[in-house]
Amino acid sequence: MKIYIVCPVAKITANERYKLDKYVKELESEGHKVHLPFRDTYQVSIGGGILQMAQNRKAIEGADEVHVFWNRSSEGSKFDIGMAYALRKPIVLINPVEIKIGQKTFENVLMLLHMVHKLGISGELSSTKAPRSVVKVSPWEL
Repeated sequence: MKIYIVCPVAKITANERYKLDKYVKELESEGHKVHLPFRDTYQVSIGGGILQMAQNRKAIEGADEVHVFWNRSSEGSKFDIGMAYALRKPIVLINPVEIKIGQKTFENVLMLLHMVHKLGISGELSSTKAPRSVVKVSPWEL
């Protein structure tokens, strides 16, 4: 499986880098092909980062899944998650226990996308077409 990792790059901490290196090593030992931006995306800033965005978009387009190491201060991560959502890629959270769920936060949306994938839920959100106990959800049809 091809996996794209969304994670901090410019302001990554040593601890985050350690966790990501360990996570990616495990995925690759299982035979997965992983794109890790701080390792696999050319990081010289040309044109305000447009080169990195184009490289990451291409990698996300080719990925089977997008795994997210969430850090709310990472602006690039938010952009990459938006691309993954627009391209209808399954989203898996690497660090869901670190997410603080609150009212009207991006973390709520991220957790919903993660749970939809983990639970294997698909179809349309349609309370009018399905009995209340059988509402099918697809994050791309909301």
